[in-house]
Amino acid sequence: MFPVDVTISSGEMDVLECLSSDRGAMNRAAGVKDRRVGAGSSAYYDLDGVIGERAVAKVLGVPMDLTTHLRSHGVDMVSRSGVTVDVKTSRRPDARLISPVGKVIEADVLVLAIIRGEWERSMMVTLAGWARSDDLTSERRRVDPGGRINVRCPTYVLERSDLLTSSYPFGPIA
Repeated sequence: MFPVDVTISSGEMDVLECLSSDRGAMNRAAGVKDRRVGAGSSAYYDLDGVIGERAVAKVLGVPMDLTTHLRSHGVDMVSRSGVTVDVKTSRRPDARLISPVGKVIEADVLVLAIIRGEWERSMMVTLAGWARSDDLTSERRRVDPGGRINVRCPTYVLERSDLLTSSYPFGPIA
């Protein structure tokens, strides 16, 4: 099943740009602390995040959450089989699935979405694979600053080669 390539159309991009802008403004107005590991701007990451969410929703055949209210949970969607999903998105071709130590992961599984190319009216996203949240947050995945991987804070790191590729927890895939 994974990896799988997904095209995000120009019409979808229009909606996603508005959604990410509204979500970002809501978060910043509420003083939500940005815990992202990367060094880019929040607006950049907000848009990338919703692009990744849209790609996963298309593949799973479930609706994407289009709300802009504050979300206190880390669940982006629920699969048709009831599995909760958190999408992690990157533009790095060598991206790994990462999460800061101490961040509560409420989803059952995480999916790694990689956006290919630069800003365009339509985008290509590769869904590289997925992992159970308890596998990502295993102490054997912990990397501290100054360790084998350059991180700014203690971070759980799951290599691409360790991602799962079956459609197993998601049930029927669209």
